[in-house]
Amino acid sequence: MRPAGYVVVALALLSAAGCSGGAGDGQQPSADGSATGAPTKGSPTTTGPSTSSTVATSSTTGSRPADSYPSAARAHTDAGGKAFIEYFFDELNAAYTKPRRAAMRALSDGGCLFCRKTDKDLEGYLARGERYTTSPVEVRHLTKADGAPSDQRYFAGQLRQTGSPLVAADGHVLYHDKQATGAVNIAVRWAHGRWVLYEVEHA
Repeated sequence: MRPAGYVVVALALLSAAGCSGGAGDGQQPSADGSATGAPTKGSPTTTGPSTSSTVATSSTTGSRPADSYPSAARAHTDAGGKAFIEYFFDELNAAYTKPRRAAMRALSDGGCLFCRKTDKDLEGYLARGERYTTSPVEVRHLTKADGAPSDQRYFAGQLRQTGSPLVAADGHVLYHDKQATGAVNIAVRWAHGRWVLYEVEHA
């Protein structure tokens, strides 16, 4: 049995952030958590942060945040946006196996609800000394979706929970995540010469 209060990493993050499916109740979150009209099928109409929203910056001194990106994720192209999403989730897995927060903040738009929930979860893991022993989430089958503004790219895909065990500070296993897969829409935004994650929501 899972201890009360724990969350399943990937798919529960979406629910906790207030994201809703386009084919479900027809509602979608805005930046303040309220619902707006249903998005176009296959593309995330992410109304979260406005164009004036702040973008998290890297704490690395003497280098631009994008310097740490893989070369494929630096391009201001559809392929670059897709490569950035893959990089983001690689870093997310690294953050959950060796809990750290700064790296994820540097990859996130300031108004991203999914990112805020991720940051809050990582804060809890750090405080309790807990971590996942293997990558807890996998992003798969990313395909470009239509309808994005010029500074964004939309992608449809899947998030898969891998069933990774979470361990306590002393190394004993607290529980194993349930294996599960969910369809998601992901938006990235080009800001200050680099991609940041704009939002993730249920498809």
